[in-house]
Amino acid sequence: MDWVVVRPSLIVGRGGQSTALFSTLAALPMPLRLGAGRWMLQPIHVDDLVESIARPLVPTGPIAVRIDAVGPEAMFTDAITLALRRWLGLVPAPMLRSRAR
Repeated sequence: MDWVVVRPSLIVGRGGQSTALFSTLAALPMPLRLGAGRWMLQPIHVDDLVESIARPLVPTGPIAVRIDAVGPEAMFTDAITLALRRWLGLVPAPMLRSRAR
């Protein structure tokens, strides 16, 4: 039996729920810091995710594969927030610390 398991990281792209959530947090006057701001994520753009899913759909033989679909760069959550602020045309702002334990 052929199979493919795709395990995506945080998916970003226009119209996506993750992007909307993170962009909303980033757009706050004092963006909310997620945890200590040092959680590592390796976001992947939706277009890259689609390509990684489509590639094995045209097999040249039997297939059994697990794909960890991640972007090219691991980032801290603070860096993702700052990148989204720049994307939104906003300047960096002090982060509001959460009470993560």
